[in-house]
Amino acid sequence: MALTDKQEREIAGALRDVDPAQISVTRNLTTAQRTRQGPLRI
Repeated sequence: MALTDKQEREIAGALRDVDPAQISVTRNLTTAQRTRQGPLRI
């Protein structure tokens, strides 16, 4: 199933909001630590 133009724009916008520093920190956490952080909040 192909994405609509609107869906592609929404995904592109969400990707611009990603903080590379936070991703780096999260990658270094154990599974238990990530679980304790709770769900991703958007």
